[in-house]
Amino acid sequence: MQKSQIIPTTEMVYALRVIPERNITMSPVTKRFDWSHLFVTDDSGEEIINTSRIQGMAVLSNQTYTFKPDWMLNFPGMNISNASVVQISFKASYITKFPFSGIIGETGRLSYINQDAILDDKLNIIVVRYYPSQMHLG
Repeated sequence: MQKSQIIPTTEMVYALRVIPERNITMSPVTKRFDWSHLFVTDDSGEEIINTSRIQGMAVLSNQTYTFKPDWMLNFPGMNISNASVVQISFKASYITKFPFSGIIGETGRLSYINQDAILDDKLNIIVVRYYPSQMHLG
């Protein structure tokens, strides 16, 4: 690799968090400073989800999912008994450095995807929220 004077590095990170069977309250999705805000707590008041990074959400109602992009989020609050919450985060980076070529700096791409899914006691997805982000370097 030194002969080519380019050193590429790739990194992928997955994170999964499962919060099993709790009675939860999803507050109505609100706007704060032009960002849609999702706030979910359990019976004890513990924050399960507290985010303003939403690209889109889908909610199951009458056996049909209603999807809304970030500029149309106006879902009402809801209480869900014995719900499980699954949070998934994914980060991928591909960076190319040029340490020996006389070129200072690096180029590459960073990708992030964060998702929250709320499942009922039968493991049906009731609510899903996602936020992808991608940045280019150089």
